[in-house]
Amino acid sequence: MARARGAGLLLLSFAAVAGWVLTASAPQAFASAARSAVPRARAATALHAEGEEAPAKKAKAAWIGPQKGSSVKILRPESYWFQMRGTVVNVNQKPEV
Repeated sequence: MARARGAGLLLLSFAAVAGWVLTASAPQAFASAARSAVPRARAATALHAEGEEAPAKKAKAAWIGPQKGSSVKILRPESYWFQMRGTVVNVNQKPEV
């Protein structure tokens, strides 16, 4: 019984010391790392912004298919709506499909 009590007291004191060390050193460690990183990041950003121009934007591809809202006639024989008229709701612009 005395041995269990001594082990429990030792474990409790170890946990208290570990908690104190972690809480006492954590703010200083994070604050110093944050302070040293900020000027480097700002300097690199400013240097990069002055040195290179932004890349040119890609030109938009030509529209494929009918415009949204236009009236169309379904000409696929396998379709349920074959030879019926309808209004375009969505047009897939991906070339893979």
